[in-house]
Amino acid sequence: MAETRGKNKNLIEAGNPRLLRKPVKQGKEYSLYLEYQMGYNHDTGTSVRKKESLSLYVMASPRTVGERQKVKETIELAKNLNFRLICSDNASCKANYL
Repeated sequence: MAETRGKNKNLIEAGNPRLLRKPVKQGKEYSLYLEYQMGYNHDTGTSVRKKESLSLYVMASPRTVGERQKVKETIELAKNLNFRLICSDNASCKANYL
């Protein structure tokens, strides 16, 4: 799994949108979701964010090789979905990568 860097232990991949995970089922699984940074509200002094669930789940602590492989495949699928969402409106991105 692409491990996290810095303070945010739930961050899988940085950028906009960010790929994050949150614990579910008493910490036995993680749910993957995207968080979009929409801007900054100067009146309230807070960031404006939007979250989108991917309906993908990974085990919190895989023990076997097969479980670890499944976690890696699920995260790669989430990254692929993230890439497609970013590039859906950008024609040059489609020409170069898809």
